[in-house]
Amino acid sequence: METFTLENKPKGMARFRKKSTAEAVLITEPFKVETQEGVLEISPETVDGWEGGYWLVYPDDGSKPYTWAPSFKEKNMEEIR
Repeated sequence: METFTLENKPKGMARFRKKSTAEAVLITEPFKVETQEGVLEISPETVDGWEGGYWLVYPDDGSKPYTWAPSFKEKNMEEIR
């Protein structure tokens, strides 16, 4: 299982905006991510709303990454092209 951190970002990220901007990518395999809350394991067994994957998000302010459920991303975020 791959672990993502501020120094180890996945490839293929897109930019999104709501009140602030962030880079995000849909990860379709279980993964670990180092967040402000500690290292979280993200998989169909550990999160609600997996829906074929989970979004890994890196905020533009340089703070630690976090995650979005696919349904949250669809309802709340606008892709910047």
